[in-house]
Amino acid sequence: MKLPQLVVNGKPIPLGKRIGRGGEGDVYTIADGSNRAVKFYTISDPATRQGKVNAMVANRLSSKSSLVAFPLAVAQSHDGKFAGFVMNLVVGHKPLFEIYSPGARKKNFPRADYRFLVRAAANIARAVGSVHNANCVIGDINHSGILISNKATAALIDADSFQFSDSGQQFYCKVGVPEYTPPELQGKKLSSTLRTKDHDAFGLAIVIFQMLCMGRHPFVGTYSQGEMPIERAIREYRFAYSNRRAVGMVPPPGAVLLSDFPDTIANAFESAFSQNKTRPSAEKWVDLLTELEQCLRKCDTNQLHHYPSTASECIWCRMENKLGITLFLPDFSHIKFDSSHHKESFNLIALWTAIETINVVANTSPVLPNFDLEPSAETVAYKNAQQNAKVFGIIVSVVALGLLVYSPNFTLIWIAMAIVGVYKILAGSGQTLNLESKLDSYNDSWNQAISNWQTKCGLIELHALKKKLINAKHSYEQLAQERAHKLSVYQLKRREDQLQQYLENFPVRSAKVKGIGPARQAALASFGIDTAAECTWENLLRVPGFGPKNSVPLNTWREKLKSKFIYTDQLTDADNYQVQLIDSDIETKAAALKTFLISGPANLSMLSKKVRTLSAMVDPEIIKLYKMRCQLEVDLKFLGRDVGPLQLTANTSQHVHAQARAQVFPSVSERDVFNFFGTTYHRDGDTYQRNRQVVSCRLDNQTMSVTGIVKGVDPRPYQVSVELDDTRSSKIKAARCACPTGGSCEHSAALLLEAIRSGILI
Repeated sequence: MKLPQLVVNGKPIPLGKRIGRGGEGDVYTIADGSNRAVKFYTISDPATRQGKVNAMVANRLSSKSSLVAFPLAVAQSHDGKFAGFVMNLVVGHKPLFEIYSPGARKKNFPRADYRFLVRAAANIARAVGSVHNANCVIGDINHSGILISNKATAALIDADSFQFSDSGQQFYCKVGVPEYTPPELQGKKLSSTLRTKDHDAFGLAIVIFQMLCMGRHPFVGTYSQGEMPIERAIREYRFAYSNRRAVGMVPPPGAVLLSDFPDTIANAFESAFSQNKTRPSAEKWVDLLTELEQCLRKCDTNQLHHYPSTASECIWCRMENKLGITLFLPDFSHIKFDSSHHKESFNLIALWTAIETINVVANTSPVLPNFDLEPSAETVAYKNAQQNAKVFGIIVSVVALGLLVYSPNFTLIWIAMAIVGVYKILAGSGQTLNLESKLDSYNDSWNQAISNWQTKCGLIELHALKKKLINAKHSYEQLAQERAHKLSVYQLKRREDQLQQYLENFPVRSAKVKGIGPARQAALASFGIDTAAECTWENLLRVPGFGPKNSVPLNTWREKLKSKFIYTDQLTDADNYQVQLIDSDIETKAAALKTFLISGPANLSMLSKKVRTLSAMVDPEIIKLYKMRCQLEVDLKFLGRDVGPLQLTANTSQHVHAQARAQVFPSVSERDVFNFFGTTYHRDGDTYQRNRQVVSCRLDNQTMSVTGIVKGVDPRPYQVSVELDDTRSSKIKAARCACPTGGSCEHSAALLLEAIRSGILI
């Protein structure tokens, strides 16, 4: 290709390589070390641009902002005709869409996190503000005219298209991209339309929305009555994310919501995209975005995620889980990889021997005195009344018998007397003491008192600690198997991850697929489809305006790229990083278990002494109840009724073990979860747990179950319950879930993994 011969201020300039091509001209570097470039117009009549460029140069606009590539000097062809202009070279910057699109960002800005995006958005607002301060209006704000550096600085190009006035002459911005054009200018002839800073404010708000919301366009969503083109949605003020107005549209699945942002940001977007509202200026956005960056918090689950502290949850975990993508990549530049697993100097055998030598009190009973009790006056009176009634009955019965023998004519009298006599002999006086009922009531009070006493003297706590130590020992011994299992699961995912990363290298914007222009690209991006990796049938058919027919070209393009993928076994920095994460997780668990086990002997010894000391002390409540029991026993024996002895030792032992079992669940490891649920459900459950989809998790002592609520793919979360059984090899008896699978599913696996990793189950 022959380079044009250009002259600046009467001197020829050496052109370097072409670094840009647009609808009006080409951009070349100037090969003189001046760090400048030249735009060479390729349109049929460059002279139509001469007046504006001359005026910009004469007004020295380039000195008013270092953030904009304003014309510095006029460039002419060898015959003296106007050919273009010289401008400062923007070095190390890339177009805006290379950063707000997750797929492109991971390739072009791999170290950028959300703080970077917010800071870059603020710098874009600063650049736009500098244009306004130079008494210019951009007019054509769009994703290709804004460049971002790896330091989050922003630069504006295509300055020769800006609207500018000089000495009463108005130079219009003659172009505009519909997706960034405000409602009041949609469909108008822009070449002769006077633009204002408020028009720029609309385009700037869209750019900022795309930066903060992972490339989503604020006017793209699901329309309740069919397809809604972007231009029409903008014209009708259908801001799909609005919380104030019913616009007939809802945001795409997995998208960020206005409620995730501070009210100041949400209100600014509402004002920018609503009718009869004041759009925030560039300066206002700088203040708002600076405040937003300061209020970002780090996610507890994923350290790469930074999200507004006003959000109820990590919005990036939510989006990644919903869309099955990775939004941010770790920075490997400062990581020293070490693939070896650290050897442990911790001597578990010696420590456990020390624990076993401590005499844990298996059973104890309260100190009880001997009482020398006599039958109560009430019981004695009752017995005497019963005996007198029986004597009376015998006498009456004898008299009745005499009447029968000697006076047979008085039949009714002797029959009546016989009935009374027999009744008195059998029923006694008719009085009741209800000692058995009192004994039953007493037993309830006694059991509660014993329970309180056992808790007070530390017996339950002692047995619970021993069970926890046993569980901790088992968990520690399983760590090597757990690490091997996690590495195995990761290896199974490597091919899938490599394919995903490979396809992410092919952006939709560069595919040149028939029928996929800028408007459809914006629609796809708003539904999370930026690269070939997302161009699956399932994803494409979710986008309004895409059906089985017009989705074929994109899916075919993806499949062709997929057929060229080659899997490699060689570990990358990303693989080493994942291995380190696994090792770090194992070592964190090991450290916690070691700390707990090392403190075991001292804690057991201390609790054992506490039990012996407190159990030797007299408890007034126990003594009072015991005396009541002894009195009942004496009274019942006085009445000739058999009363079993009070089984203090047996009952205490049973109660302690029942209470200890209620406080300590079976030791369940992640290996147990894998064995019970299988590879697929364990893997998906692991993803759910790490993405914080387990809303709640608790232990149910009555049913020996772990219960909770887990979010799945549907909006409504599922109720999940997993029943445990210490007698089974897997320790898992049954799982129940409200999802269609019904139990042995990823939601149940996620719940158990949450219980294990959060320390609820040791």
